[in-house]
Amino acid sequence: MDRKNFLSAIGSTAVCVCMGGLAACVKATTIPAGSNNNLSVDLNTQLTNIGDYVVLGAIAIVRIGPGNSATSFAVLSTICPHAGYTVQYLPDPENPVSGEFKCPGHGSTFTQQGFLLVGPATKDLTKYPFQITNNSLVITT
Repeated sequence: MDRKNFLSAIGSTAVCVCMGGLAACVKATTIPAGSNNNLSVDLNTQLTNIGDYVVLGAIAIVRIGPGNSATSFAVLSTICPHAGYTVQYLPDPENPVSGEFKCPGHGSTFTQQGFLLVGPATKDLTKYPFQITNNSLVITT
């Protein structure tokens, strides 16, 4: 094998390895608005303390304040607006009101309320509307 064919073979192998590695990265899809999927959380048994959170599919719900009002919760998409990777919620055990969402793809970081702290994302996490009825938090997507 001559040098040209050798370098070509190595280059092709490197491209295949890189593409396989990228395909293995976790990406998620958004839940379409108006898809009439109701998600519900029982506030008597879940999200009882500030900083508690649950992830339901591509939606994260974080208790950010006391009581059961609209200002007590953040209901956010777990899809990074930069490249579609699934963000992870990182609670702060020392200070429950300062947890954050982190994107494993490119490092974007968001507050507990979904506001962008560090890019490369240029937008906040998507917020979902919700209602609290009879100690249940209900999200309609």
